[in-house]
Amino acid sequence: MKAKLETFEDQIITIDASQGRQIDHVILSCVRSNKKGGLGFLTEFERINVALTRAKHGLIIVADVDTLKVNKKWKEVLQTMNGQIVSGFNGAKRWIEERIEAERNEP
Repeated sequence: MKAKLETFEDQIITIDASQGRQIDHVILSCVRSNKKGGLGFLTEFERINVALTRAKHGLIIVADVDTLKVNKKWKEVLQTMNGQIVSGFNGAKRWIEERIEAERNEP
């Protein structure tokens, strides 16, 4: 596993900077968290589209699901992802480990 992970090129870029590019694995951080569901620029369809379509092999979204689902567009995204959402650090860690193991077992 360690040798595989060392081959990744780390990049930290904005959603706008990723437009027109494909990236092997994406971790999308939606850091807004509030009771009003205020998401700022995360409500713009064009940015949601770019954010969700850049990853070639894997997309992880780190977010407060309760805040995201207040927005109609994000609620649809979350409903589409139903069954693929993991909660908390241990859930995310387990999900990543399962994907690495599945990749190892591919012919």
